Amino acid sequence: MISPEQIVATYQRRKSDMAEVTAKRMQVRDAYNGELRVALPDIGRNERAAVANLLNTGLDQLAMRVSSTLPSIFCPPRDEQVKREVVAADKRRKALYGWWEANDLEMMVPRRARQMLAYAQSPVMLWPDFKRRIPMWRMRDPLGTFPAACLNPGDFTPDDCIFAYQQTYGWVRSNYPDAFELLCTKEHWRVDDKLTLLDYVDCDELVTVVLGEGPNDNSWAAYGYVGSMPGFKGSAKYMILERLTNKAGICTAVVPGRITLDKMLGQFDGILGLYATSAKLMALEVIAVEKGIFPDTYLESRPGEQAKFLTGPHDGRTGLVNIIQGGTIREQGTNPGFQTNPTIDRLERAQRLTAGIPAEFGGESASNVRTGKRGDAVLSAAVDFPVQEQQKVMAASMREENKRAIAVAKGYFGNDAKSFYVNWKGAKGQVEYKASDIFTTDHNVVSYSHVGSDLNGLTIMVGQLVGMGTMSKQTAAELLPIIEDPEREHDRSIREALEAALLSAVQQKVNAGEIAPVDAAWLMLQVGSNKLELAEAIIKLDERVQKRQAAAVEQTADPAMPDPMAGLATGTPAEAQVVPPSIEGPNASTQNLGDLLSSMRRPQMSLASEKPAL
Repeated sequence: MISPEQIVATYQRRKSDMAEVTAKRMQVRDAYNGELRVALPDIGRNERAAVANLLNTGLDQLAMRVSSTLPSIFCPPRDEQVKREVVAADKRRKALYGWWEANDLEMMVPRRARQMLAYAQSPVMLWPDFKRRIPMWRMRDPLGTFPAACLNPGDFTPDDCIFAYQQTYGWVRSNYPDAFELLCTKEHWRVDDKLTLLDYVDCDELVTVVLGEGPNDNSWAAYGYVGSMPGFKGSAKYMILERLTNKAGICTAVVPGRITLDKMLGQFDGILGLYATSAKLMALEVIAVEKGIFPDTYLESRPGEQAKFLTGPHDGRTGLVNIIQGGTIREQGTNPGFQTNPTIDRLERAQRLTAGIPAEFGGESASNVRTGKRGDAVLSAAVDFPVQEQQKVMAASMREENKRAIAVAKGYFGNDAKSFYVNWKGAKGQVEYKASDIFTTDHNVVSYSHVGSDLNGLTIMVGQLVGMGTMSKQTAAELLPIIEDPEREHDRSIREALEAALLSAVQQKVNAGEIAPVDAAWLMLQVGSNKLELAEAIIKLDERVQKRQAAAVEQTADPAMPDPMAGLATGTPAEAQVVPPSIEGPNASTQNLGDLLSSMRRPQMSLASEKPAL
């Protein structure tokens, strides 16, 4: 069990060691937010930066490309031949996706990508959500993250970590009134005044400590730690607010870092000096232009007289008139230096080269780029590999986060039966599980579909591979993040192809007269009014024709006739399928009439037979 004294001492030591890094991170933050002040000590004034904020543009563009696609999770079964293990592996994957969705990782990743590029760190801590009974992802501020040193520089999982953050006086007092009364606080405080809190986490416990106000650490001894100090209430330098046992059995902090040589270095740390110099030159040029419009004024005495102002002196920007006696007012204009603008442009180019910020990020095209192919090549050289590296780091971090989420779920909610619907790409549907049953292993693989490609580049690449025939459409659908359910899209594609073939067949039958115009009109009305789909309308039409044929059969039934209920399957027009009435056999009257006609023809036939041959 670690004591609060040890936590505070460790925090102060690590904070001191990281002071230089923290100061640079704060400069990057101010530059990104547009709050960087340009100090002009020679003229005694401060100006805001008035040049293009390439750091803001480059950071947002790169971060959006890194987070435009999300990684996929694969949980390999322990034995692929055992169906139970395969089902459990699929449940593990769906459960992990469900946790991602519940913690809104889709919105968390863009912010973490910005932290990784700007601060070279993107820390997160896994902790139980006792309300929803699932693991919870908590993003932490890199400016207040102090992890233990790791043996491997690329290790994201420290043995312990301290997170420093701030809470208001009102929050601490309402949630921990006893500790607040003992803590050294200001006598006159407001609800919104801030206190510093420390979260310490290791494999055994989580401890939350609040630091008191008052003198700095070197002055505390003068008051002997006892009694109230002038202007302050309470005597405790710090108080423990929470101490919880870590049932996960592992440090739940994950602190991924940007890959560098020997220390943490952000993507844009190298342009801070260039940006400040460029802003300073721009401020000086603006001041020079201002003086050119409103020049400096001097009062020059005439010989034998002492010049003096009767009214004034007034600045020209006021619009007031200076009245003088015994002298002359002279003006001295100031022209900007002719090398100022070229120097500012040169500094801007240096910023672009240092941080890898191509002109395309600002919606412009480089002047020496003439074709789209060349533009893509230039943009790819500046963007693809940084995006690839950050996505690899993010995937490795998420793999370790999933392991700690599994440990939290098993340690705190292992016997809870959970059931929820997952709506994530590649894992849609209901999932039911018990963490202690399905998470027999925490092995998982997190990977991007194509590392280094943003959404636009991935779409073009996949389309080209499908067109070349080297990739199936099913694989392409699985790679593209915009397709949420590849299996559903596959079924829809087959349905659309069959629907097109069915429509073509119906059109051919109508043109050939095999479907009556009145039936074609009925079919058109059903589909056009959105009452029935095409397939349903054809089935209904077939039933209508069969009923019409059956009615005709009931009127005149003859076993010798072919089946009159074939419907549309006969391939003949519906009107032609009506069975004609049968002809009755001869009666006595028709027989007598036939004998009479036969007798009338006999004399002629006999005369013709007696005529001699020529």
